[in-house]
Amino acid sequence: MLALLATNIPTSRACDECDLQDALNVILEQSSEGSAEDVSHISALDDRSTLARAVDKALASLKGISSSVNFTELRYRRFDGLGNNLQNPFWGAALHTERRILTNAYDDASGIPRYRSVSGNVLPSAREVSMSCFKPDDEARHLSQVFSQMHMQFG
Repeated sequence: MLALLATNIPTSRACDECDLQDALNVILEQSSEGSAEDVSHISALDDRSTLARAVDKALASLKGISSSVNFTELRYRRFDGLGNNLQNPFWGAALHTERRILTNAYDDASGIPRYRSVSGNVLPSAREVSMSCFKPDDEARHLSQVFSQMHMQFG
């Protein structure tokens, strides 16, 4: 059932709302067949967070996870990360893809990061960008413990 759901949801678009609405449409079809929780009360006019919660709740019913599971009452965390985020139990869980803000841009079809800009100029290395954003001076060294996570995220 999940394979059918995954194949019907487009993932290459940059529009989160469109992806959520597409996912909701697939879940609506499945709920009419009785294989997913009924989410027919949700419409395209609802805000993004409402759509996301509806999709997560319906996915839980497809996976056989009761929507009434209270993750705060579990003695131990689950090994797959499900329920680590109590508001959105599937966020960050194993085997769940994250929504992209932008579409991916690779140099070729094999997943090599691109090294040329859209105008054809060579892009700077991640190190050059990092060093220009975070200049290594005495104050920065002192604050390195505070910004270590940010450095990791931005390169």
